[in-house]
Amino acid sequence: TDRAASAIKAQLVPGEELLWSGTPRLGLWARPYDSWYGLAVFVWITYLLYELRSIVLLQDVYEERFILGYLFLAVVSLANIVYDIIRRNNSYFGLTDRRAISVNRTFGLHANSAALARVDAVTVTERRKDCGTVSFGGAPVRKSAGRTVTAPQEWPMTGPVVFDMIKDVDQVASLVNSIIDKRNEVAWDDAVADLSHRSAKSGDINIAYAEAGIGKPIVFLHGVGATKKCWAMQMRTLSQKFRCIALDYRGYGDSDVPPIDAISRESYAQDVAAVMDAAGIDKAVLCGNSLGGVVALEFYKLFPQRVRSLVLVDSFAFYPGGVESIPDRIKTLDELGIEKFAETRSPALFAPDAPKWLVERARADLASIPLDVYKASTRVTWSGDYRELLPKINVGALVVWGEHDTKIAPLALSKELMFGIPGASDLMVVPRAGHIPQMEAPHEFNRLLSDFLS
Repeated sequence: TDRAASAIKAQLVPGEELLWSGTPRLGLWARPYDSWYGLAVFVWITYLLYELRSIVLLQDVYEERFILGYLFLAVVSLANIVYDIIRRNNSYFGLTDRRAISVNRTFGLHANSAALARVDAVTVTERRKDCGTVSFGGAPVRKSAGRTVTAPQEWPMTGPVVFDMIKDVDQVASLVNSIIDKRNEVAWDDAVADLSHRSAKSGDINIAYAEAGIGKPIVFLHGVGATKKCWAMQMRTLSQKFRCIALDYRGYGDSDVPPIDAISRESYAQDVAAVMDAAGIDKAVLCGNSLGGVVALEFYKLFPQRVRSLVLVDSFAFYPGGVESIPDRIKTLDELGIEKFAETRSPALFAPDAPKWLVERARADLASIPLDVYKASTRVTWSGDYRELLPKINVGALVVWGEHDTKIAPLALSKELMFGIPGASDLMVVPRAGHIPQMEAPHEFNRLLSDFLS
């Protein structure tokens, strides 16, 4: 432990606090199943070579070469086992208030680090009693052969840092998740506070929007129970590489509240066009979540020449039983009111173990929507049918779905989008996320979106 702490401390930058350091479980039996598997393969190869010897070897010179080859195979196999043990003995891991760090001294000093502020959650795998492997998925990785690892940059986001078979794995994972949770809360509030305030005219209605960054333009479209705030983490991070715009539909957020009969899918699409005009954007990527995906499809229907590509997140072209469900949905809203409805609805938007602060931010956002606006938007959300439009879409598309979104927009609806749009590249599943994955797993979501756009 002292050697581990010393190795990790050498990697710290000024002001960084070491919270934990440790070593992997040592020796051949760190992964017993792998060891037995390797032994079985070795025995099988031995038997196979013996059979080949009896069939092919007709001269003594071949027998000599066979023996040398077999000895070489045995030495390589043994060397691999020895190297694995040495590697484990020379690997150290640490957590700070900023990063997860791994250090290996086998062939010189090599260090990786992942900024905890850029990680959504950790994954524990290969559990052996109190030992296991922890992966920091979607985290930025920095490698260094020097004595000091500088703080990881926010861009680009690359593969995970892995802590291989560490002891007390559950305690470590719990510590990491508590740090990540607090970091994500602070980062979310900061990102919301950083949203710019701009306005565009859509007819007589002022449409509020935020803008950040330069490069290929992306227009973010929120769902029926959200505002542009739900894209705050995308505006903060992706604006380092793209020009990001997030708007509030009419009646939402900072936009003007229109006459209720002026709320429709077409008017929402017109609002998007007005914002693009005000920002001087002729053509953009449209990224819509839930109702936002429906609005993106309506926008393509009206202005196909202005769409570069589509990203449809937990959305649908047609919702089975949607029209029939509208009266009950409106009745529930009238009975509960927007405040109580927001309180009961918000937990269902996320995975069962979603942080309380995240659910609260979504509740407050939903509760800010005027009741009449939400009722009108409810009719807009569940009454569309774009199934005939899908095969006519001639731009690229990415379909994204949160794995816990099993009730609001189940997987089958995203599959219909993927199979229906000729240019749909794939259906990407965001782990540990529900109906609003861009809020719940922002770093993984940003990585998927950035890979698609790049």
